[in-house]
Amino acid sequence: MTAGPVPYFYSTSSLGNAKAVVPASNDLQRRARQAAQRLSATLEQTAQVLERTAILAEDHAQREDQAGRRDAAANERLLADQSRKAARRARAHADRLR
Repeated sequence: MTAGPVPYFYSTSSLGNAKAVVPASNDLQRRARQAAQRLSATLEQTAQVLERTAILAEDHAQREDQAGRRDAAANERLLADQSRKAARRARAHADRLR
């Protein structure tokens, strides 16, 4: 008895007809699940780094503003916004893998 649907490997003949060959093993499913967990953890760590990057960019923007360099401050704020968006995308991808 299986916990869910059993994936099958498919082969394609030279005529383009797909046919089921062999059910995937439990070992293959376990390794795929472990790989997804590792990727999810890596994406979560990436999201955290990107959030810290956004905070640093905001700090730099404040310093640039205080120094009267408005263009540089605007660029830092743009970079902070891009970092936050990338962090959200990474976290969403990690969530899909869980």
